[in-house]
Amino acid sequence: MHLELDNPDLMLENFLLINADLITVCLDTLPDPVMTIARIRKRGALVGISINPGDQLLQVRDVLPSIDMLILRGVHSGFGG
Repeated sequence: MHLELDNPDLMLENFLLINADLITVCLDTLPDPVMTIARIRKRGALVGISINPGDQLLQVRDVLPSIDMLILRGVHSGFGG
């Protein structure tokens, strides 16, 4: 389940309660990526992070060992192409 939200931390618990087995979130919407990843892991779900076109892969270097999936987006959120 990919959460396309401005601040997924505010709604995360709702999706964890329905036992989503994989949750992905956009890195640029996370105030504290390490905390968000830990919350998802604590509930037993796999974790994915997405980054936007033009973002540097170095941005995910610190969290890469703790995620299960990395999504390299082809367009920015909301792009209707």
